[in-house]
Amino acid sequence: MDILVAEDNAINQTLIKKVLGKMGHHVVIAEDGQQAIDELHKAKYDIVLMDMLMPVMDGITATKEIR
Repeated sequence: MDILVAEDNAINQTLIKKVLGKMGHHVVIAEDGQQAIDELHKAKYDIVLMDMLMPVMDGITATKEIR
């Protein structure tokens, strides 16, 4: 499964990538909501996990843009 994770915290990024990677998933990290939207224009993902509070664009605004 291809998973896009929008998360600004480096420790959480590492943990998420390790846990999901061990489960066999391909994980791409976006550091803010705008990067997540940009990444969705480049590739198709099976699921997007979105942090709510991020710099540049928060998860709520990014989710509204995606929908």
